[in-house]
Amino acid sequence: MNKQDNIIIYGVQYPNPDSVHWEAEECIDFRLSSIEYRTLLQGYPPDWDCRYAPFQFQDWLYITRSGFWLKKIKYEKQEDGFYHLSRHLTSEKGRGHNLLLEIFCNGYFKPSLFEVVQRAGILNRL
Repeated sequence: MNKQDNIIIYGVQYPNPDSVHWEAEECIDFRLSSIEYRTLLQGYPPDWDCRYAPFQFQDWLYITRSGFWLKKIKYEKQEDGFYHLSRHLTSEKGRGHNLLLEIFCNGYFKPSLFEVVQRAGILNRL
């Protein structure tokens, strides 16, 4: 695949993610169990109520919306047995938005990934 190629995700055309300018961005380390990690990688298509869609492509997890790449994320398993956020990149359109929090709270995961947010202790800070 070259930078000019487009891909179709959930019926929407996206440019090659390598053609997007990505910048490192700090994010809360929402640690995941093995089951939660596999659930996250399955993703789900967006709809009217949940417009941000996680999608795995070429060893990265992306968060997309309406034909735009917003976040580029990588998790790695560590000695504590959990998967931890190791890379969190953002596009210009995704800058400043905690979309991991959004999809963990409102995403269509089966089983739900809301416990990930509770474990991070972020609910007290919202």
